[in-house]
Formats: sequence, structure tokens, C-alpha cells
Amino acid sequence: MAQILRDDHLDKILKENPKKLICVLFGNPDFPPCAKAHNLWDKLAPKYSTCIFIYAECDKCQTDARRQEIKQIPTVIFYKNQSILNRIVGVEENEILQFIEENRPLGAFDGSSHKIGPPSAGNTF
Repeated sequence: MAQILRDDHLDKILKENPKKLICVLFGNPDFPPCAKAHNLWDKLAPKYSTCIFIYAECDKCQTDARRQEIKQIPTVIFYKNQSILNRIVGVEENEILQFIEENRPLGAFDGSSHKIGPPSAGNTF
């Protein structure tokens, strides 16, 4: 489940997690596209545990929304090392998923692997 952002806390989260991909969704629950995006965020959070997913309700996080120059909702902003990597306006699910896949930090069980067991023929250790 996505974390709910409290007003004026985004900078603190970015400073405390410089190596993670921070995925922030700015929206308003009364607007149907934002509700759809919020549901997506809640589904993605457990799938991509090496990323941080945050939902920022613009009415309650006006300071952060103003600092990030949110003009349209929903808006997704991706951060790493306290810098903006990308901004997507709207619920562009394929674009969002592609960006996360390409930029997420790898976890302990991601990447290449080695088999455990006896060595293959011709391999000695």
C-alpha cells in the first residue's frame, strides 16, 4: 500500500532515501482519474519493494504540491538522489510501469542468478 504524504514532508523523505526510486502521485480523491491512479499505486507498492510509493493529496499537501509545480492531476513524479528523474501527467499505466522497471533499484533476488548444486560437467571449483 502506498504511503500517504503529510504536508511539507517530501524533502525529508527524499533526503532519507537517496538510493531508492521515490514514486510520488499527486492527486485528489474526488477526481476519478486520481482514484484510479491511487488504486494502481496501492497495487505497485508491494510488487516493487525496493521503491517507495507515496500518495500526495494536493488539498492536504499544498506546500509540496506548490513546490513541485503541480498544475494538473494526477501527476506522477519520480525522484532519485533528491532529483526529479521524470514527470508523467495522467494515468499512463504502461509509461509508468516501463519507467519503474527501467529505474528501480534491484533487490536481493533480482538480476542474474547461479544454480546451487553439484558442478556441471567440466566445471571444477
